Amino acid sequence: MTAILNKKVLLAASVIVAMTALVLGATYAAWQATDGIEGNTISTAVLGITAEGVAAYGSESKPIIETEVLPGFKSSPAERAEVTNDSSMELDLWFYIDPVSGNPGACDATKIAWRASTPGDGSNWMGYGTAIDNTTYETGSSVGNVGDAGDPDNGTFTLVSAFYGAANAVKIADGSNGFGPGEVIAMRQMGGFAEDADYGLHNGECAWTEVFVGTLPDELPS
Repeated sequence: MTAILNKKVLLAASVIVAMTALVLGATYAAWQATDGIEGNTISTAVLGITAEGVAAYGSESKPIIETEVLPGFKSSPAERAEVTNDSSMELDLWFYIDPVSGNPGACDATKIAWRASTPGDGSNWMGYGTAIDNTTYETGSSVGNVGDAGDPDNGTFTLVSAFYGAANAVKIADGSNGFGPGEVIAMRQMGGFAEDADYGLHNGECAWTEVFVGTLPDELPS
């Protein structure tokens, strides 16, 4: 009989222990204080540019459109565009020609000279130097020959084909030097035709799209 009672007592004790554990567990869970911080957000930077032809300072609005071009021709006055940084941060600004279409020979002989600056004050100039006269029409002067890569600082034009595709993009503005949010870069260009263009290129045409690319500082366009 004693053995039976002891078993009942042990069973009852085990039930009490289990119930105690449940009660204590519930008690511990209830004793908490909770608070939180809302509104955690990560937003990417906004990247964007706007390019448009804008005539100013004796220049015509881009695009470059010339007809009846002869060897050694140089357009006048310079054509001009403005590129605005619509981003929330500084950008580097590049340009390239894409695609080149028309008579391949005519495109090889087509040349451009460019210059970029901050509108209004002429600061941050990049591109051709003073050796290129950008105000008067000329033939046979500073345009260069077919196959001549050109050196803008020495007054020669560069072949359009040299800027074909993003891999050959040319930087025209630096983010830390005048192309921050809301800032504008003006770009002037002159078109030319190689002085030694072959007679077989008459009645030819070269057409291209000029692409402006804004990148993060020190990044290359792709």
